[in-house]
Amino acid sequence: MDFIYIEEITSEGRHGVYPREKTQGNRFEVTLRIQTSLREAAQSDRLAHTLDYQRAYDAVLEVMKGPSVNLLERLAALIAEKIMDRFPEVAAVRVRVSKLQPRNMPQCQRTSVEMDFERESLIKNEV
Repeated sequence: MDFIYIEEITSEGRHGVYPREKTQGNRFEVTLRIQTSLREAAQSDRLAHTLDYQRAYDAVLEVMKGPSVNLLERLAALIAEKIMDRFPEVAAVRVRVSKLQPRNMPQCQRTSVEMDFERESLIKNEV
């Protein structure tokens, strides 16, 4: 299998456990590693034969701008679900979500989670 990387997508969001995070928000960064076949696109040089990076980027921003959640883990799962829904050709996706300079930890540059999701586990509702 082949991989597409979309790295360091930054966004504001009102995600976090603490009330201040929900009202003032935080800055987040998301990186995706998407597993899909790229062989046909490599031969044809046509966007129709690959995953449209812009649509994947838009999916990330929809989640980040969407309803508030408490945990980075939940954000990662929601992003993976949206990517899998939008792109049936995706076999798996690795999602890294980072909270940049968390408000409650001023000496910390970022907190992050990285999770792998396979299409089969999402179908079985294991997320």
